[in-house]
This record gives sequence, structure tokens and C-alpha cells, in this order.
Amino acid sequence: MDQRLATNLELPSAIEVFDLISIMSDLDATTPRIFLVRHGETEWTKNGRYTGITDLELTPAGVSQVTATGTQIVGPHKLIDSARVEHVWVSPRKRAQQTFRLLFSRGEIVDKVTLTEDIAEWDYGDYEGLIVQEIRERRKEKGLDREREWDIWRDGCEGGESAQQVAERLDRLIAQIREIQAPYMDGEKPVDVVLIAHGLILRAFVKRWLKYSLENPLPMMLSPGAIGILRQKQKKVKASLKVVLTATGRAEEGKGSLKAVLTAEVELLLLLVLPRGLDASIVQGRRIGSERELNSKATHLKNKLRAIEGYEAVVQGIGLTNNETTVRSAEGSNSVEPYDARSQSFYSSWQDNAAFFQFTRGRFVSNEEFEMSQRCVHFNMDKLAQIAASTVDSRYCVAIEKYPDGQYTKAFLMTMEDDKQVVAKVPNPNAGPGQLTTASEVATMEFARDVLETPVPKVYAWNSDAQSNTVGAEYIIMQKAPGVQLEHVWSGMGLEDRLEVVKQIVRYQEKWSSISFKQFGSLYYAHDVGKQNSQDPLYFDEHGTAMKNQRFAVGPSTGREYYDAGRASVHYDRGPSSWDDRIRMSFLKNLFNNLILTNFSNNLLLIAANARLLGGSVEDYLAAIGNREITCVKTIPRLPKSPITLRGPGTYMTCKEKKLKALQSYLTIAKYLLPVDRSIASSCLWHPDLHQENIFVNPKNPSEIVAIIDWQSTELAPLFNQVRQPYFLDYEGPPTQGLERPELPGNYDDLDDAAQKQAMSLYLSQMLSTMYRILLHNKAPLLYRTWEYQQTVSFELLLIAQRLLIDGEAQYLASILKLENAWFDLPGVIAQGSPPYPFRFSSTERTEIEADAKGAAEGINLMRSVRDSIGRDLFPERGVVRVDQYDEAKNALQQIKDQVFDLYAHDEHERKLWEEDWPFDD
Repeated sequence: MDQRLATNLELPSAIEVFDLISIMSDLDATTPRIFLVRHGETEWTKNGRYTGITDLELTPAGVSQVTATGTQIVGPHKLIDSARVEHVWVSPRKRAQQTFRLLFSRGEIVDKVTLTEDIAEWDYGDYEGLIVQEIRERRKEKGLDREREWDIWRDGCEGGESAQQVAERLDRLIAQIREIQAPYMDGEKPVDVVLIAHGLILRAFVKRWLKYSLENPLPMMLSPGAIGILRQKQKKVKASLKVVLTATGRAEEGKGSLKAVLTAEVELLLLLVLPRGLDASIVQGRRIGSERELNSKATHLKNKLRAIEGYEAVVQGIGLTNNETTVRSAEGSNSVEPYDARSQSFYSSWQDNAAFFQFTRGRFVSNEEFEMSQRCVHFNMDKLAQIAASTVDSRYCVAIEKYPDGQYTKAFLMTMEDDKQVVAKVPNPNAGPGQLTTASEVATMEFARDVLETPVPKVYAWNSDAQSNTVGAEYIIMQKAPGVQLEHVWSGMGLEDRLEVVKQIVRYQEKWSSISFKQFGSLYYAHDVGKQNSQDPLYFDEHGTAMKNQRFAVGPSTGREYYDAGRASVHYDRGPSSWDDRIRMSFLKNLFNNLILTNFSNNLLLIAANARLLGGSVEDYLAAIGNREITCVKTIPRLPKSPITLRGPGTYMTCKEKKLKALQSYLTIAKYLLPVDRSIASSCLWHPDLHQENIFVNPKNPSEIVAIIDWQSTELAPLFNQVRQPYFLDYEGPPTQGLERPELPGNYDDLDDAAQKQAMSLYLSQMLSTMYRILLHNKAPLLYRTWEYQQTVSFELLLIAQRLLIDGEAQYLASILKLENAWFDLPGVIAQGSPPYPFRFSSTERTEIEADAKGAAEGINLMRSVRDSIGRDLFPERGVVRVDQYDEAKNALQQIKDQVFDLYAHDEHERKLWEEDWPFDD
């Protein structure tokens, strides 16, 4: 998302983009222009870190940004035509030079290029690599800025440049440009110039071009890959900011977008050229000229643009008085709304960007209309921006960037006029009841940060009542996570640094497991679940001490499994489940062992004090899961399609009766499947999704974790249901077992380079996975014992049962059948006096179960064949494919469908049955 003075508008095609740019070029090419080009995205620009002398290269997304902009704007008869360019000044930094090479890839203006420090980014000195908040905190520690906060435009940078030094070098460059352009103010000769540089220095350049002091505010921003235009006023060397025009490409979707904001000397105008049917945005600005002049210029521009075939031109002017904003459109209508000068979005409307509210990360190959509706949420972005600004004592928001869509949440980076940034989150409808989801996430974040000592961003404001708040949706406004996402540095990290990250994760997980709650469910603020006066202990700390905390309470679970696959529409018990006293003694044994393992003294008084700890009906928790699935199977009209198997005649045909039979079997044996070591059944809080996008590290020391984000749908669940190696350690290839370290192939030295590279990559992945378990074994024995239990058939039968609504009943019943021979070997059966195997199956039932399991296995293999056949890029993981690959994916899936039906369906009836359960169609 671009950070400029307009809303992102998707244009229907590249040709229309070219046509529009050509017309805009004709309108503005009569006097000399200065094109301001900001380099593409780097790792630090993504995170708001001040990047001066650090020589970073563009990210792949940054390359795509610049390439898309260059394709649409640079070239013969386009906005930047090398034939009209007199000179190009480029910052010496790698990111700027790389941007230049991408824009002018044909080398047509090499002889017109100058590398100069005059347009290099501000030298941030001691503040290099920091974000604004970190700088302000450091300065306050030194006793600076006691009366007002640090502002780079006024205060400069310690160990770096002052505003005066920056202004002096920019003035030198401006003098050169004026000398080149001044003789040709009436267009006698094209003398456009191009500056390729950085975000802050280009903003400073515009201020100096307009003869402003750098301290003067100018709400203009160029996001990475953006192009701005300064135009000379005819017959005057004095100039004004004329237009900011950007065409940016999205690496994700491969499409371009166009923005335009025109600014005259006497007023601000917003010019949007839209596909028919879209509405225009409104820009707020301080009106200096008369309303008649404003409307005259608006009408003139509108008439010129009416000639563009297929587009409407919408021109709006803004007048601003003392305490109210008056909006006057080209049609003459007006409205008056209160204006809060302390906290106001720079726009009076952010609503025109439909992408803010929709799911844009991909398309669904099945039931797309419904799936999109579950990820589309409409709300008042203007109000959200105003609230966000007020939370950090800013006046207004100047830019909103939407992060890539998640399946359950929309997140936005909001930048204020004083460069402060916050993140705003709004849950999608499929995240579960928004009121519970949001309230629980906020409380969980605070508890994780303050009690579990986990680096979690602070929440500045939130509201979980969409019906009464002004935003019209549940929302959270929080601190922007410091650092960079692990995904951006992981591939360049050495094994030692990667291992250090794993060690930190283990330390956090060990801390999470050391706090045991008295109930299952999810965590909330007590007043949100009506428990603000409870005197009961909330949890037990690592020493076994019962801890009261009236700020928090346990309420209904917000875990994904309680709402996905149609479960959200079904009424059933979602907790909280209370504990009883049946597993206290197992905790004492665990505590005693831990005291020995961690070299603490054997303090009998401490052990006795912990006799009151933990306990609870984990059996009731498991029974609630089984009853949940039974209720959903009975209630939901049509069973969900499986994401892991292809079902139909010749493989396996599901039905409600088989699912209910599997679930009743689960309820019968669940208590025998529980771990004998009940200490690993305690209720713990655990981050549910530790992948690389949710972990932030220090860019200067990538082995240091500085933030863990996305605590939505966190559950308080039995430890054996929680423990998992971080997702970023998952890999494709043979799994390793236990604590045995992997080895390179014996013939490694004989392999060719490509095979050696592949073998080494697998070896390193296996090594990290093994080291994770070794760390659990050595540093967190409770977690290692939990992992050991997870390798048993008992745990497998508990785990599969939690998703029997969706799939797995055939394999589950087959496992129950096989369990007869191993029944008396189950630890849970032995612990309960070796009761007899509780099932009886006739020979007919056995034959049917075995056939179903075989068919289900064939269906799984068939689905794997589909994935391998069309390739992972086109295969719709979780039902989603990239937008630009949708048609190709659908065509490939249709071909696969025809082949499968021809192979397995022997008549029209069987084809109909296959059609009903085919997962890749509506």
C-alpha cells in the first residue's frame, strides 16, 4: 500500500494506465519538471528504521515495485521520457543505484547521470537503524527533550547531520537545477530532471524547493518505489508542488495502481481518474485562495479529463475553517462535520480503497463468494485512523498501508504526520465472535508480556463492541513491533545464529509451560466475562504458588477448532472447563523431579505447599471436544469437504453415521488415552502460530528476538495439546527421531554440486529440528516428556478425534480395530487396572472398516498426486491460489478432475457422487 496523499485505485488494465499517463504527461509537460524517485523497498524501510549510510539492497518486493513503476511510467512517450530528461542525480547508496538501473534498464541516459552525496539520505548518526520511538526513548534517558519530543526536522541527529547541514547541500543541488531549467520556462526545450534518492531527503528537497524551512510541516510522503513530480511555474523561477503521481506494482498480484494528487499555489485539489462506478476520495488541506478560484480550476481540470474514454473525472475542492471541515464537491453539495485539530486523518475519507476491506491476497477455487465474505469486513477507516492518531498524541494520519491479508485478520500500518507509526487490527468474520476474539487477544497479550515475560507489542487502544463503537468493527491499535520479521533474515543466517533463535524460543516455551491455569478456555479481562470480583486463584506460578489476579479471568475458548468448518454457527459448550483435584499428586511428582533436574534443594516444605496445585478434569475437556464434534456432525446440513483426501466411489465415501460411530468410540476410550504423567495435562497458555512472519528480530543482531505477534485465538489447553516445534523449523523430507543427530549421506562427496546443496539443506533443517528436541530434553524436561507422549498411539487417537467433523473417521475406526491387540499395553489402561477392551466388532463390520481405511488411504495418495501433478505453486493450499494464477490453477484442476472422474466414476450416478464431494469446485 502506498503512503501518499491519495487512495489506491486498481486500474482495469495496463493499457489504460499507459493511456492515462500519456494524457497526464501532455497536461504537465509544458514547463520543466523534477521527478522525485524513492528507491524500492529494503528490509529496513519495511519496519520504519532510519536507514542512512547503511548500504542495503532492495528486497525482491522492492525490485518488483520499481520494475512495475518503470514499466508503466518510464520510456518513450511516457511520463518520464529519456528524450526529455536533461540530467539525473542519483544517491550513491546501493538501493538508489539499483533503483536507477531498474528504471533505466536500457542505459539510454548513462551520459546524463551524476552520483552525488548532495542527494544522499540524511546521515542519522547515532540513530542509524532505530525507529522513532527508540530514538525518543534514548534521548529522554539522556535528559533531552523534556518539554517536547524529538523531531528530526528541528533537532537533527546526534553524531549525524543537523537540519541546517541537510538544507545546505540540498540548496547546492537546487541551484544547479534552477540554472539548467530557468532559460526554458516557456517550454522552448525539454529540461526535465530526475532525482533518485530516499524518503526523508526527498521530503526535505521539496521543502527547500518551496523555500520552506525544514522545520515547517509538509504532509507529503513517498512510499518505496514511488515517483513524485515538482513542476516549475511558468515564467517564474519560484515553484510550487504541482503533482504527486505514482504507479506502483504489487509483487503479490502483479498489477499496477495509479494515484494522483494535484496541488496548486492557492489551494489543494484532489484529482482522481476512476473506472466508472467508483467513488472519489477527499483530501483535506488549508485553503489559501478563494472558493471561486478553487471551483474554476476544478471545473477546468474536470472538463479536460472528460475526454478520456471509459473514465469519469471527479474533482473535489476543500475549504477548512477554524473548527469545522467544509467539503464541497464538483456538484456543489456540501456537508459540515466537527473537526478535531488534535487528531484528524489527513484525508476526510479513506473509504474509497476497497482493498482495505476485502481479501486481496488470493482467490478461492471453491465456494469463493462465501469464502470472500468470511474475510471481508466493512468499517469506518476514517474513525479508526483518527483514534489511532489520538493514541500516540498525533494530529492526523497521513498514510495507511495494509499488510498482506491473513486468513482471519486485517492489519494496517498507520503513519502519522509526525512519523509515529502504529498497527491497527480488525478481525475477519471467520475469526469467531469478534467480541470474544478481540477481548481475549488483548488480555492475552498483556498477560504474555507482563507475566510470561514474552516480548509482545503494547496495546494502545481497543474495542470489542462493534455495534456501539464509531468504527463499526472490533479493533486493536497497538505498538508497531520493533525489528524485522524473521522470514526476511532467516535464509541469510548461519547455523549458530539460527540455533540461538531456537534457544530463545525454547526459553519462552519453558516459561509458558511453567504457569498452570485452573481452567481450560481462553484468557480475558475479568470485567469482560463478569468475573471482576472473583477471589479464586487464577493460576499457579513456577513455584506452585496459587496466584490471584483479579484483572484476568478464564472465559470461552476462542481456539480455531471451535469456529472453523461451520462450527461457528452451532451452539455448544466452549468452556471454560473447571479443574478438580484428581491430578495433584502427579504434579507433585513432576515438581520433585524438576527440583532434582534443575539442581534445586529437595525442599519438602515447598513440595507440601504445592499439594494444592493443578488438578482438574482434563477428562471433561476431552469429552467436551467429542461432544462438540458430535453436535456439529448432527447439526451442520452438509459435511465439510476434506482438504487432505479425494472422496468418492472407488476411494472412500464419508457419511454422518461413520463419523458419529468414530466419535462415540473416542468418547468411550478417551480417559484411557490420557498421559499417565498428568503434569503434561495442565492448562497452559501457548502461542498458537510460531512461524517466521510472527517473530521479529533485531536487524543488527538477527539472533535476538525482539517481538512475537499475533496472539489471536490463543487457548488455555492441556500442555500435550499445545507443545509443538516452531513452524519455521518444519521442512520437507524424512523426519528425525528422538535425540539422534542427523548425518550427511555417506556418498556426499561423490554427489554433484546441485545434489550436495540439496543434501546440505536437508541436513541443516534436520539438525535444527533435532537440536530443538535436545534443548527441550536438557532445558525443559517437562516439554520433552510432552513431546515423547505425542509420539504415542494414545496421543494420535486424541489428536485425530478433534477434527473428525472434517475428515479422519475411516482411519480412526481402523485404529480402534487395531487397538484390540495392543489394548493391555496402553499406559492409561494399565494405570486404571487393565479393564477389558471395550468394543466388539462383527466380521462384517471389520471388513467394512478395513475397506474404508484402504479407500481413504487411496484418496489421500490421490490428493498428493494432484498436488505433485499441478505443482505446489498452483495447488490451492487452504483453498487459495494467487490472483494472477487463478485461471491457470482452475484449468489445471479441471483437467485433473476429468482424469479422476474418468478413472473412478463408472456411470452417471458415480460421477454425481464425485461431483458432490469434489473439493475444487463450488
